[in-house]
Amino acid sequence: MEIDVGEAARCVPGAGLDVSHIALTGREHVAASAFDVTGRLADSAANSIGAADHFGTYRAIERPRRELDLAHLLTDCTTHVEVEGRPVAAWAALSGVYPTRNGRHIQIHCNFPHHADGVVARLGCPPDRESVAAAIAACDAFELEADLIADGMIGATIRTLDEWDAHPHAAATRDLPLISVEQLAPADPLVDSFIDPGLDSETPPLGGLRVLDCSRVLAGPVTGQMLASFGAGVMRLGADHLQSVPVGVMSTGFGKRNVSLDLRTADGAATMDTLLADTDVWIDAYRPGALEHLGFSAERAAARRPGVVVVQVSAFDRTGPWSGRRGFDSIVQSTTGIRWAGGDAATDEHGD
Repeated sequence: MEIDVGEAARCVPGAGLDVSHIALTGREHVAASAFDVTGRLADSAANSIGAADHFGTYRAIERPRRELDLAHLLTDCTTHVEVEGRPVAAWAALSGVYPTRNGRHIQIHCNFPHHADGVVARLGCPPDRESVAAAIAACDAFELEADLIADGMIGATIRTLDEWDAHPHAAATRDLPLISVEQLAPADPLVDSFIDPGLDSETPPLGGLRVLDCSRVLAGPVTGQMLASFGAGVMRLGADHLQSVPVGVMSTGFGKRNVSLDLRTADGAATMDTLLADTDVWIDAYRPGALEHLGFSAERAAARRPGVVVVQVSAFDRTGPWSGRRGFDSIVQSTTGIRWAGGDAATDEHGD
């Protein structure tokens, strides 16, 4: 199997990366899916590694020959955590997919306890799975989805790819790039401060890079974990009053330090300001506007640390009728037809 970074590279502005030093090993097809998961996983990983190694060349660090075993790569993207031999649950008791009265299905995401409380309050039923299932079975999937979104809860009707394509939010975001880059202020490139001819080939390509990881669950935390794997110093910022998903924190926490701050307090905000002044990359993967509401915008970060790179990750983007909607990876898959397509593929394969 050859690395084809073209598909992934088209998502990233700028020149393509040289990945000729990276070789793929192992079986070519390791993920059964309706989509080319193996290929896209390999391309994405090669782009990430290539970018880190390219950064290292500015620091006189030679690019090493690298091998990517596809099975190991898929395992790295699969979550299974055990503590003292006991698996840590990936899903809360009420999370899952439920049938509705109009012959459709809806997914509710209740891994945060307050989201479970909100779903139960909307349904007006006891907080157990049987009662929730019975209440949802009496609902229209699309109406319940709209109600949950309005409540600030997490729910998604399982749509087909065609249904999503015709949705107003899909239309509003269709022409947007998957990744966009905007310069916040005139500043020297970040790499200029990291050029050090005295470094040797044993130095990781992102060694010395300081990353502030403000994220929860998967997409944002995986970004921080990836940077840590290339040698960056990553600090995960959490808060004692915010709920978390333990399996997500543990599975994406390798190589990170942790700190807890309450940005609603004067002391917490002052500490955050101090951290931003010493940060090279700031990952903001909270719901769009959440940290800005507390006074911490990309512009403020740029003012505190000229040249900082601000990485913002969101489920439904910052424009369109669902801009700012709460969502996680599985909710996006249900909403956009990925889950439906996967079910169709599994049915075709197994005949049931």
